[in-house]
Amino acid sequence: MVVNHGVPESLRDAMVDALGGFFDLTEEEKGEYTGKHVMDPIRCGTSFNLNVDKFRFWRDYLKVFVHPVFHSPAKPHDFR
Repeated sequence: MVVNHGVPESLRDAMVDALGGFFDLTEEEKGEYTGKHVMDPIRCGTSFNLNVDKFRFWRDYLKVFVHPVFHSPAKPHDFR
């Protein structure tokens, strides 16, 4: 748990909403960011792998480099 970080609750809520908007995109739209390489500045995908995982727990992810340059998916617009 992180406390006293100074990030306004309204900003955190807006970010969670924007992330929800990203994962609500069509598979085709999200597919634009399916990472081919670990160092791609924006990558999304799933870590669900029946060959590795002993149980089925689906985990979609979005990884975005934010330093030294902020990278952002073009959609949804609110993400920026």
